[in-house]
Amino acid sequence: MNKRLGYAPCWLGAAIIGMSLVGTTFAADDQPTVTFQDAATHQQRVAESAKTVDYGMLPSHTARKWVDRATKFAASTYPLTQSGKATGKNEQDVNLIYDPAKIWHAEKEGKATGPSFLTGTPTDSAASASALGSGSKTYNSSINKSDASTDQRSFDFVAIPQLAKQYGKITGTVTTVPLSHATPAGLGGAHNLSRGNYAEIANEMYTRGTLDLVFGAGHPMYDDSSRDITDPEKRNYNYVGGKETWELLKSGKHSNGWKLIETKADFEKLADGSLLMDEAFAHVTKLTGVPFVASTLQQGRTGARGVQTDAEVPAPYAVPMNTNVPDETTMIIGALNFLQKRSKEAGNVGFYVMLEGGAVDWAAHANQKPRIVEEIQAHQKATVAVLEWLEKNDLLKETLVISTADHETGLVWGPESDKFAFDPIRDVNGDGVADFRFNSGGHSNSLVPFWVWGGNEVLFQGMTIKTDPEMGALYGPEYTRYLDNTDVFRLSSRAITDSRSGIRNVIVLIGDGMGLNAIGASNSVK
Repeated sequence: MNKRLGYAPCWLGAAIIGMSLVGTTFAADDQPTVTFQDAATHQQRVAESAKTVDYGMLPSHTARKWVDRATKFAASTYPLTQSGKATGKNEQDVNLIYDPAKIWHAEKEGKATGPSFLTGTPTDSAASASALGSGSKTYNSSINKSDASTDQRSFDFVAIPQLAKQYGKITGTVTTVPLSHATPAGLGGAHNLSRGNYAEIANEMYTRGTLDLVFGAGHPMYDDSSRDITDPEKRNYNYVGGKETWELLKSGKHSNGWKLIETKADFEKLADGSLLMDEAFAHVTKLTGVPFVASTLQQGRTGARGVQTDAEVPAPYAVPMNTNVPDETTMIIGALNFLQKRSKEAGNVGFYVMLEGGAVDWAAHANQKPRIVEEIQAHQKATVAVLEWLEKNDLLKETLVISTADHETGLVWGPESDKFAFDPIRDVNGDGVADFRFNSGGHSNSLVPFWVWGGNEVLFQGMTIKTDPEMGALYGPEYTRYLDNTDVFRLSSRAITDSRSGIRNVIVLIGDGMGLNAIGASNSVK
């Protein structure tokens, strides 16, 4: 492991021709001050970066066969509005729509406006999860609620797991962050006017009847380093539905029949299949797993939380991992084993599951270079494990797998992006590690990767595919074409409802906050 952290992109294809390049400093709460950079210099840096880094959702050096089998796009992620609460209008704010012209070429009074457009118009995870899960745009903070009304009577969107359940499938959601957070909530079929109502959301996930499996962090008795919280006043039960719900889950007396697992050993036994052979699990139909950790499996562990600079941060994996929790791959494979078992018991009805590497976003918000590398690589490892599990169980032909991000976080660009806008990530020192910097502590409206395995032309019929030539020049021709995050629902719903698709199972993998530059940077760290 190279202990020096920097980052670079694999800007495949031709350099941007005639593009105005600008220098700027991007702070989360400041408007950029820009000066122009010579386009030829930028093109040279793009060429340099292409020598060392790839932008694959899976790194080619570890998963070539899966990289080659994927159908690749980029995806837009903008919300309906940024109001933070329902307006009652249900009208798209046109100023938020992703527009290449506003990013790569737009300038005002000699200053570039592209970076500030990206940081000023993003979705939050709730609106994005709602779009991914229901196919409908909504306001930031909404969990599958329409903007048409300002109270709980607002129209509920029908989300993928609800549709899957209507078609008799087994359903689940898995995340490395709290189980009732925005992405598992939105793609788990919950509904709420505000993403912050964690206890309400968790209780809906446990009582509505949509889900058969719920795995995620949020354990009330442990902190971020998986240590006991001895002071009862410091225990947070909101993520698991409140203290009463937690006690029902612990005692096995929840009215909806949920079985709870918590220990690393139980997650590992579920992943290797032995737990499902245990008599105590023979008749379990609803399974929830909450590891011994508060916010995230690993990102929040003691050692580098909230620090900003390289000098303050150890290399990836230098801080000892929490050893009392399963890793992302173990949780996911265990979940797949349970869902497939339940599917077989119900007559091979198939399953739907959302699998989130949620702490990529948390690391990016905190501008933690080592942690974002750890989290992206953990999610990539889990993605490969999912594909190999499908191959091992002879399920590839009947499974649609979508791997994408809900948005980009951190406005990650190259080492001089505090001086020059869109400075490419690249290996500056020739040590094989790409250099990068965070230019924001929030989300951006950047396009994200959208990879698909399985399915056929039936799923894509009539789908609108837009183009952004600059994306292709920077990241490779496959990213010239982009879909929208609502197309995750369109593809999934067609796979579930159209018999011509030949699809029985749907798996949606979300790398929360995983932008292309952060992925390229992480792929260079071996």
